[in-house]
Amino acid sequence: MRARPRWSVGGDFPWAGAFPQPAVPWPRGPLVWMSAGRHAIPLLQRVASKNARLWLPLYFCGEVAKYWKRWIEVCFYEDDPRWSEPDWKTLKPDPGDLVVAVNYFGGRTGSSWNTWRKANRCLLVEDHTHDPCSPWARNSGADYAFCSLRKTLPLPEGGLLWSPLGLSLPDEPRQPGAGVAEKLAGMLLRAEFIKGAPVSKDWNPIYRALFREGEIKLAASAPAAMSTLVRTVVAGGVPVSWLKQRRRNTGHLLRALRKSTPEPLFRRWPRGATPLAVVLVLDNQRQRDRARAHLERKNIYCPILWPDCNSPASPGAPLAERILCIPTDQRYGKKDMEIVAREIRSVLKEQS
Repeated sequence: MRARPRWSVGGDFPWAGAFPQPAVPWPRGPLVWMSAGRHAIPLLQRVASKNARLWLPLYFCGEVAKYWKRWIEVCFYEDDPRWSEPDWKTLKPDPGDLVVAVNYFGGRTGSSWNTWRKANRCLLVEDHTHDPCSPWARNSGADYAFCSLRKTLPLPEGGLLWSPLGLSLPDEPRQPGAGVAEKLAGMLLRAEFIKGAPVSKDWNPIYRALFREGEIKLAASAPAAMSTLVRTVVAGGVPVSWLKQRRRNTGHLLRALRKSTPEPLFRRWPRGATPLAVVLVLDNQRQRDRARAHLERKNIYCPILWPDCNSPASPGAPLAERILCIPTDQRYGKKDMEIVAREIRSVLKEQS
């Protein structure tokens, strides 16, 4: 008897094997292949000035910011995905400082950063993790740019660092990344689980434990090299079919939720951009947590970006308490998005 696939939306990626072609290629010129996107800043510190500081937006992953504090002094400026640009008055770098600009959820064009950059001396470093193939990323004028790959692609590790201006890049790490074997094992087990393999009741907690163990090791590791396996799979770029499917799914879900509340953070993206997810902003944390718990009971797993923002007084902290990200990646289709929309409408109706 043929195994019946197990339905779910979100959660960790299963291993997908070789990427389909054609693909959107990575930026031209030299690339530094890393085990994780977070390794970019410690590597860049090697080519920055001795006393350089790092400027981060307050709405940013606190765990990554804490990691970077191991190597460099960190300062914060005010930015929020709901704004068209940061609060420039709070961003006052010295000429040698590193300033990280974030393309939140793939929703920005970078034009305001280009204007600001012309009047301010620093090393501008763009974070394109949420949309590695965006028009902003592909036409960047920043000193440096990087992205984490495992946030949008079915990979156990991966990060890229490049210089759109052709500046000197740090040497590529040589030591292997930590936690990759555990992450890959978890992805392989998850792939079999989703296919409907007749597994024991211990299968699910085993692959989840492998994911957690691998992620903890990877998150704590010093800058490391991308494994040969992952580099071979991802070297050609991001599959065009996956980008198109993510865009279609995002459109399907937004249309299905058109008459529902809450209002999505984004309804439109820049031309050529690929949304990270459909991002809903609920009234308060209690409503968000109840909605998230309901969806999880229906096998719909929604990440929170980010529960550990750097300052409770920042404009990002209230958003982090209310935000709900609905995955729309290439694993799903229109019917999946209709099921997700139905469950969202159901839980919101219960709470009204």
